Amino acid sequence: MDSLICIYLSVFDLTGGSPAGGKYYVDSVLSLVFDPAGLGLGIHEVVYKKSNNDCFGYDTVEVLVDICSGVSQLDEDLLFEVFPNPASDALFFVAGTTGQEFTISLFNSLEELVGEFSSTQSNSRLSIDVGALPRGIYWIVVENGTHRHMRKVILQ
Repeated sequence: MDSLICIYLSVFDLTGGSPAGGKYYVDSVLSLVFDPAGLGLGIHEVVYKKSNNDCFGYDTVEVLVDICSGVSQLDEDLLFEVFPNPASDALFFVAGTTGQEFTISLFNSLEELVGEFSSTQSNSRLSIDVGALPRGIYWIVVENGTHRHMRKVILQ
């Protein structure tokens, strides 16, 4: 199973476990399918378990369900800070690397783009007004042309 699944993919059957006859669990729930949209953005644990009398075995994979908006590389080294989290009126973005331009996209829990912002080479700090947005879970996607990183934020 791939470790990166795009949210827009259709539900698909969980198959191919070896030895045959085992059961799949997605986020600790017995499942025959993987439903990216139903599970939502983020990391989900898929476990294949097989038992035989007193012996059992299992294999686990962490799967990232992502927006997949066109940048092919997810990079954990793209350093930035978003605070406060949870937020109510404003989110503050501070890039850990200066001299780079960033695009910051804000998505709601339905994967709808609700805002897009830019940080220039001379300004690695940005204030994002979120006071008018409905309360809930949002995703900030930071891209610099070659790298992308996603972070969950909560508006309350």
